[in-house]
Amino acid sequence: MYMKKISIFLASFLFAGIPFLNLAELPSFDFNNFLDKKPIDLFENKPFEIGNLDTNFLKDEIIVKFKNDNRFRRVRISRDETVESVIAQYRNRSDVVSAEPNYIAQAFMVPNDPYYSYQWNLDNSGYGGINAENAWDVADGSGVTVAVIDTGVAYENYSQSRLNRYYLAPDLANTSFTAGYDFVNNDSHPNDDNGHGTHVTGTIAQSTNNNLGVAGIAYKSSIMPIKVLDKNGSGTYADVADGIRWAADHGAKVINLSLGGSSPASYLEDAVAYAFNKGVTIVAASGNDGASYVSYPAAYDNYVIAVGATRYDETKSYYSNYGSSLDLMAPGGDLTVDQNGDGYGDGILQQTFGSNTNSWGYYFYQGTSMATPHVAGVAALIISKGIASNPDQVRNILQSTADDLGSVGRDNIYGYGLVNATAALGSTPTPTPTPSPSPTPSPTPTPSPTPPPTKIVVFEDSFESGLGQWSQDSQRDWASSRQRAVDGRYSAEVDGSASDSQLISGAINLQAKVNAIISFSWFIESGLDLGEYLNFDVSIDNGNTWMEKSSLKGNIDQENVWHNVSIELNNINNLKIRFSGKMSSSSEDANVDMVKIIAH
Repeated sequence: MYMKKISIFLASFLFAGIPFLNLAELPSFDFNNFLDKKPIDLFENKPFEIGNLDTNFLKDEIIVKFKNDNRFRRVRISRDETVESVIAQYRNRSDVVSAEPNYIAQAFMVPNDPYYSYQWNLDNSGYGGINAENAWDVADGSGVTVAVIDTGVAYENYSQSRLNRYYLAPDLANTSFTAGYDFVNNDSHPNDDNGHGTHVTGTIAQSTNNNLGVAGIAYKSSIMPIKVLDKNGSGTYADVADGIRWAADHGAKVINLSLGGSSPASYLEDAVAYAFNKGVTIVAASGNDGASYVSYPAAYDNYVIAVGATRYDETKSYYSNYGSSLDLMAPGGDLTVDQNGDGYGDGILQQTFGSNTNSWGYYFYQGTSMATPHVAGVAALIISKGIASNPDQVRNILQSTADDLGSVGRDNIYGYGLVNATAALGSTPTPTPTPSPSPTPSPTPTPSPTPPPTKIVVFEDSFESGLGQWSQDSQRDWASSRQRAVDGRYSAEVDGSASDSQLISGAINLQAKVNAIISFSWFIESGLDLGEYLNFDVSIDNGNTWMEKSSLKGNIDQENVWHNVSIELNNINNLKIRFSGKMSSSSEDANVDMVKIIAH
């Protein structure tokens, strides 16, 4: 049988044996020599080693504020009513100021893995990450099986012979595994003898929040290891095709293919079509040639999500392939630069082994191999949350919520943009329409006039386009910031060492309405002292006088969390709103996001 070798580019293989734990002894690195080395067959580059808010609320009560009552009241609801219907009833009452669900609060997930701070690719206050932290508050990948079709995975302690011994990676000890298969050696022990598959697996599901090493994206998902590449990172299309079919037949919901070749093959396309039609989301690397084409199987547009690689600054990595088949970008790194200033080349950090299968370390790799598991991991989160049930829905969510890069809309350099885990988990899938029966013809009634809407949005700003709708006092301490956001990438931030620094809206046209509901989210960092605050004020006389309506106070109100505020004003005109912040230290900040005013 004719079989084609896969060209899976390690597009420059780098490997040093110094543990991450000893950061001071990191070796020097000659990139001219590095780039002259002949690529081998994996979509990664091995470098030096260094050691919408979920609608979650109580179903049996709501919170109501009545007029002339200074307290919010708990209102119980019966079993045959829903929270939504009861809220609607109360909001239609003239004696009610507000009626809202009793939301459930939960701790915000930031992993305690000691090297997590080096994983700029997952979340950071600057650029390049996929916004994983807020996503972890919503989903963790539970119940989803992800097949890693690669060089195998270091998932078990197993002695094949006296010379061939394999070990469970220490930082995969709490990761769930399901049975896989080794198509290279034709047995049921798909152990890794290269290191590539273990590194890829870590990005998807490294044991997380275990006080060891680094974190993974869908860390509660189950990994199905399938070995189709040998210890040199090479294999055949036939083995890859068999691995894809095996994964689809044994319960995988996501397949990660950090591999590929330059030529199409009908049997490879048939395999991805088979898995797709069984409801499997397939994610594959675009390739490391820096060329204007996407490698196979990523290029099979109808069945596979093709992934390219970005650097820390969210530009395309120099090696990443691109073209009309490219769908998404994800962090793949660039070891030639240190744009985040952490002292290491900007690669993707995960645990794998070095010179032998028990020589563990934490290594920065780069490549579209490293980008691909980011998308596979987010796909697992989407499926875990239950907002997508088939590959088309997963793809649509990933593409529609990606952060647009390059030209506006989809382009051949960046596809639909950089995958955004938080935005993806806040998405609502488009339902498949159910055909309606043909209605019985009836006389056409005379239409009634459509009444004008009772509520209209008269002001809205999430600061994605800067502070253009606002003015500041002379301190000029407010700025549009990417440090954190509730929606999108930006919020308004007032920096530390600010003395009642003010951010003021222009006059807001209420469009002949006299009542308004003002809502926004705001945040203060830990470390604010007594007397330091973030205030919200309103003016109903065009800014001549101001009334304080809400405040977050340092050392009193909860810090390091977003607070959601809703305020109702009645009998108003000439409305303006103002935020002001007071902080004494440059390390203390506060943020505002998602400001909306609805008039009625």
